[in-house]
Amino acid sequence: MSEKKELNPINRRVMGYRRMAGYTQADVAKMLNMNRNSYAHKERYGKLSIDFIQTLARIFNVPYIKILEDENTTSPQPVPNNEPIYVKRPDSPPPGTAEYVAMLYSSMSNEYKGKALDYMHQLMKEFKMNNPNNL
Repeated sequence: MSEKKELNPINRRVMGYRRMAGYTQADVAKMLNMNRNSYAHKERYGKLSIDFIQTLARIFNVPYIKILEDENTTSPQPVPNNEPIYVKRPDSPPPGTAEYVAMLYSSMSNEYKGKALDYMHQLMKEFKMNNPNNL
């Protein structure tokens, strides 16, 4: 007789938010262009990447941090001005380095990547206007 695997908390929350949103595993699999069995296995037992969790959160219409929150957290901190939330990994490079910026950029949704690029282009324009001799 095979033992039943226990779901980890993140997978359990993904399943709960999917159900709360009124979707079946087949519905979500179709939206993700996945086979239902593959999605079902990933939802129950898979190690879910931040990008995958963000995609599911958009489908379920919940902030992705809700999927990542520990059940023992009593009052999650609000995110100021609806800014994206980044999960600090233990192996993260030090803040302020090019590697750190690249890590943050790679963890952003496409919407925020576009906003970040627009902002960097604006900063470069301003720098060029204010420092014409430093180019």
